[in-house]
Amino acid sequence: QNFVLNPNAGGNWLWPCEYVEEVADRPEGAVPHYLPGENQFINEFVNRHGIPVEASMGGPETMYPEYRQKLKPLLEKMRNARAK
Repeated sequence: QNFVLNPNAGGNWLWPCEYVEEVADRPEGAVPHYLPGENQFINEFVNRHGIPVEASMGGPETMYPEYRQKLKPLLEKMRNARAK
C-alpha cells in the first residue's frame, strides 16, 4: 500500500462532530432538570472564579459599569469571609 500525506484534507468542515452524552435508559422526551433549590452545582462557577453569587445570578443589571459600585462591598465581604 502507498500512503500519501495530504495536509489540506478539508473533509472535516463538511460534517462537524458534536459530542453529546447519551443516556440509554432515559425515556423519550424526558428533560434532565433540577427543581428550585435542589441544584447542587449552583455555586460551582462562583467558587471557581471567586465572584459573589449575586454577581453571577444578578441578571441584566450586572453587565453595566454602574454595577461595579455594588460589587465592591460584596467582594470585600467575600475576602473577609475567606480570611477567617
